[in-house]
Amino acid sequence: MRAWLVACLLLLALPARAQDLAEDRRTQVIEAVERGFHMQLEMGGTGVLSRGGEGVGPAFRIIAGNDVLPFLSFGVGVSMTVIGFEGRGNQAFNVGPVGRVQLGLLSTERDFLWIRADGGLVIDSSSSQESGFVSPALSYEHFTKLRHFSLGLSAGVDVYTSGDSPVALTITPLVKYSF
Repeated sequence: MRAWLVACLLLLALPARAQDLAEDRRTQVIEAVERGFHMQLEMGGTGVLSRGGEGVGPAFRIIAGNDVLPFLSFGVGVSMTVIGFEGRGNQAFNVGPVGRVQLGLLSTERDFLWIRADGGLVIDSSSSQESGFVSPALSYEHFTKLRHFSLGLSAGVDVYTSGDSPVALTITPLVKYSF
């Protein structure tokens, strides 16, 4: 009889112990991503799409920006690309200031899809001529578990306003640090 009573008490205690163990389990808490002032570095490549240009070259942008709203960001920085020209036998090193406006299309806890427009003025080293440019792009950004860092990929088209500059496809991985 005592053995039966002890067995019943042990069986009744098991669900209580299982409940304690379930409450002790740790769950991953997703912290909010840092928004606000940020520095963004993009380094990739550019390939010429139009006639008058040829080949592939490096592309680099560094942007200091601010996320004004969760779906709106502004920034300024520097853009540098190298583009080859057909028939000239040389390459143009384009460098100059750039302004950026980003509009969020889709966002989750850690992933953002942006449509953006860059614009600015570059100096063509092959002709010492100034040229304006516009660069519409689509960017994907993933915030890592390190709250301040995000990684992503950007793809866009650089359209230069001078007559002999080609249109180029630019693909750049990006790293962003939010303060």
